[in-house]
This record gives sequence, C-alpha cells and structure tokens, in this order.
Amino acid sequence: MFLRRPPPAQLPPPRRARPDTVDANLAVGRAKVDASETFEEAAAHLSPREVFSILNDGSVLSTVLQKP
Repeated sequence: MFLRRPPPAQLPPPRRARPDTVDANLAVGRAKVDASETFEEAAAHLSPREVFSILNDGSVLSTVLQKP
C-alpha cells in the first residue's frame, strides 16, 4: 500500500490552480478517491503516479485521509 495516514501537520499546502495546466494524474486520483467509500478502497485503486500527485496536494490528501 502506498498511502499511510500522516499527522495533519505534515500535509502539504494546497496547490494554486492554473488554467493552462492540468495534472491528469491528480484529476483521475481525485475521481477515484471521490468514488471510494473507505481509505483502503481508495488506496487500493490508485496508481503510483496518482498517489504521488495526491501526496503533493493537501486538499485531496486531506479528503482521502478523512475516509473511514
């Protein structure tokens, strides 16, 4: 499993959205997180690249860490 629950103080700051760039791995990872019922289900369906993008985005990482 790639994701573990870090302390909230270690979360990265949110990314600043730019209209000229889209992180496709983050977008797909966010969709998988939103479609998952639990942390374990979300972690099981994410690719390594999606995990990397989520780990670098505090808002999505916070969402996945709040899942039961």
